[in-house]
Amino acid sequence: MHPDRREFERIPYELKSSYKVYLQKTLKKEELFYGKAEILNLSGGGLQVKLEDVSSDLLQDLLAQKKKLILEFDLMINNQPVKVNGKMMWAREEHKTKAGICFVDIGMDEQKIILDYVEQNILKNN
Repeated sequence: MHPDRREFERIPYELKSSYKVYLQKTLKKEELFYGKAEILNLSGGGLQVKLEDVSSDLLQDLLAQKKKLILEFDLMINNQPVKVNGKMMWAREEHKTKAGICFVDIGMDEQKIILDYVEQNILKNN
């Protein structure tokens, strides 16, 4: 594991994306809201985003209530669309709401695409 406790190395990854926020209720998901996001970085385990149209206070309230929030993002990797789901680990206000997302229920194919992409970019930048 890396010194900053992350299992996967992060790379810069800038992409405008849409997102949906769901509340996980047993096996069902209830859509709460949706909006636009700017993805800032990416790893095999998650991503960091700036979320538009939602305050960090709302997200902090939902986290404090121990609500299981699932966020769905559409990524584009090597001209290939990749849909990922993640749970929000933290949120804070920095001009816009920033949030850390840890992937959940990610398929093996999607994770391999992401891991290969991250590895290629690390090798390219070294």
